Amino acid sequence: MSLPSEITAVIINKFRRYRGDLSWTPQEIRDNYQVEDLVPLPRFKPPRPGFTDLIPFPPAGVPAPTQEELNFLNSAPPDLEDAAQTGISGGPGNWRGKKFLGSGNFGRVGLWEYTRKNPKDVPYRQVVVKESSEPIPIDDLSHEGTFLTQLWDTKSQHIAHRLNNPQVVDAQAENIDLAWNNKVRRLIMEYCPVGDLDVLTERFHIL
Repeated sequence: MSLPSEITAVIINKFRRYRGDLSWTPQEIRDNYQVEDLVPLPRFKPPRPGFTDLIPFPPAGVPAPTQEELNFLNSAPPDLEDAAQTGISGGPGNWRGKKFLGSGNFGRVGLWEYTRKNPKDVPYRQVVVKESSEPIPIDDLSHEGTFLTQLWDTKSQHIAHRLNNPQVVDAQAENIDLAWNNKVRRLIMEYCPVGDLDVLTERFHIL
């Protein structure tokens, strides 16, 4: 290796003095500086994240549905069986309970899927049925339906919307307590496959 140029020597010694080291002569720079050729590290190319990488799925081991949950999924919600509900492609046998999504103190929620083959102009292939589990309606779902209707008017894409106008119950036809007559027992809502905000928060806390 030849002697470094004057400019190179000035730069090297400037950094040596900055670190508190003594300056080197050109010969010392030649003998000590970059004895081996620098081999650059290969450029790191991070993998492209996939959707499931960003939102990991919950661990396996989900308990089997209870008989009550199965009964709910095997039911035929009148709102979906009603052919007049064209906005959700209602009609006898058009929908089938697919998955139990959850329950609370006063209700249960399930996923229903459209069953007809080669559907034409079907706006939704999956919907959520939210149903009150109260034997007697202490408080029906009419207020929640009204609230969801108001949210629908915002046209926000970040809110799960109701998909039909809430229907009142014919208690005798459904073989339930007559106190449910003319009350709103269930809502048909948009299905959000990733889950609600609580589920997303829990999943991101894992990362």
